[in-house]
Order: sequence, then C-alpha cells, then structure tokens
Amino acid sequence: MNAYEFPASITALSIAIAESTPDNDELYLISTILVELGVTLQTIVAKRILLEKKEQSLSAPPPP
Repeated sequence: MNAYEFPASITALSIAIAESTPDNDELYLISTILVELGVTLQTIVAKRILLEKKEQSLSAPPPP
C-alpha cells in the first residue's frame, strides 16, 4: 500500500461507517470510541518503548 492508498482507505471506511449510521448521536459515539482506542494504543506503545529502552540500558555493558 503506497502513501496515498492508506489515507484513501481510511476515508472510504469512514464514509461506509457514516452511511450505515444515520443517527448523529450514534455516529458521534462510534467516533469517540475509535478515538479512545487510538489513544489507548498510543499509550501502550509508549510504555513498551520506555520499557524496551530501560531493558536495553540495564543490559548494556558499563562504559570503560
């Protein structure tokens, strides 16, 4: 998938969800849930990165 296909796919998915959800309150709830999912995944990734860096620094040999 190239740099243009990915955002186009996301747009197509958004349109499909919007077309199948005529109620604005329901659509807003779905969008809020997806935002929360994204934020939670970002938090998990950040924590993983911090733990990996900490493990790498603990396993690195001491400087001479």
